Amino acid sequence: MIRRMLAFAPVALAGISLLALPAARAEDVKLPPTMTFTAYDTGTAGFNIAVAVGKMMKDKYSTDVRVLPAGNDVARLAPLRANRAVLSAMGSGTYFAQEGVFEFGAKEWGPQPLQLVLSSVDCNAGSLGVARDTGVTEIKQLRGKRIGFVVGSPALNQNVLAMLAFANLSATDVRIVEFSSNNAMWKGVLNNDADAAFASTIAGPVKEVQTSPRGVVWPALPHSDKAGWERVRKVGPYFTEHNATCGAGEFAKDKPVQMGTYPYPIYSVYGSQSEDEVYMLTKALIEGYDGYKDNAPGAGGLAVKTQTRNWAVPVHKGAVKAFKEAGTWSDGQEKYNNALLKRQEVLIAAWSEFMKGNPPSDSAKFTEEWMAARKAALIKANMIDTFS
Repeated sequence: MIRRMLAFAPVALAGISLLALPAARAEDVKLPPTMTFTAYDTGTAGFNIAVAVGKMMKDKYSTDVRVLPAGNDVARLAPLRANRAVLSAMGSGTYFAQEGVFEFGAKEWGPQPLQLVLSSVDCNAGSLGVARDTGVTEIKQLRGKRIGFVVGSPALNQNVLAMLAFANLSATDVRIVEFSSNNAMWKGVLNNDADAAFASTIAGPVKEVQTSPRGVVWPALPHSDKAGWERVRKVGPYFTEHNATCGAGEFAKDKPVQMGTYPYPIYSVYGSQSEDEVYMLTKALIEGYDGYKDNAPGAGGLAVKTQTRNWAVPVHKGAVKAFKEAGTWSDGQEKYNNALLKRQEVLIAAWSEFMKGNPPSDSAKFTEEWMAARKAALIKANMIDTFS
């Protein structure tokens, strides 16, 4: 199982042999006068970084960027799918959308050909923030506690389950409390309607809890606990060990907390978006980096030279072009990326065939039969199914 999960684990940049760069001339950045991004709710790390990027776009390229806040993955992707947005600041929901699972396994969705532009891994981590007044200091002590879920946000909810799995806990070991959005969930923690919720350590709503009478703590996930981390990756194969040094709570550069993370935000587009559009957008983000890197916590992690390599979702060909120009793309990445693009083709073809077969109208039966069809298609293509 460990070997299977590591198929999605990010790899270090060190030792990668870069492709010889083509002699083609780099193009000047040309952006439309207005663009729309989507992100999590106002005040979240993803929203704040998008606003910082938008200011840079205005200052450097005279492009107005509108950031649409959305409380869950489905709401955040809907404008992108409808061509009302050019980019979405996603989290691990990008992976679930690609795979066509959870909310994205519904008739209205199915596997989505999402692809990456840039993503951020910085000094922060993503984990379960717990109200200090609960007395909890370890993940295992969350048994019986009230844990926040967000309706329509499989990414956040699966992240919670992955963190609980570290201590061999599941949803049945805690009390799940559902909320309508990410911000509503953290208001629930603030108002003592929940005891813990998943977030980035630098998220704005968490800081509000930190300064309240409840306070906030982040139980560590010691990297030496190999069995615990194996359980984490079984539920969330996109997680990797990470030393957190910033965020709401007791963090310091000289006292890192052993936790976990995955890229966030993950700037996502559809594969159908034009190569030129995505190239220009990516190039603008690369060239304008100094104009936003210090203007929101976590923005510094968008540096092109520190991008997570070989994650679970492919990079868009327009972004690949920009990466090659920046000297940060390798032959190994090209091979890995092509395999992920093939995976998307297999999943989308499986969905198309499944929908042609008059699937059941009952939602539970629909999901059951789709997951069986999905598994069969992946097995036939000799590909990993992490949801079996």
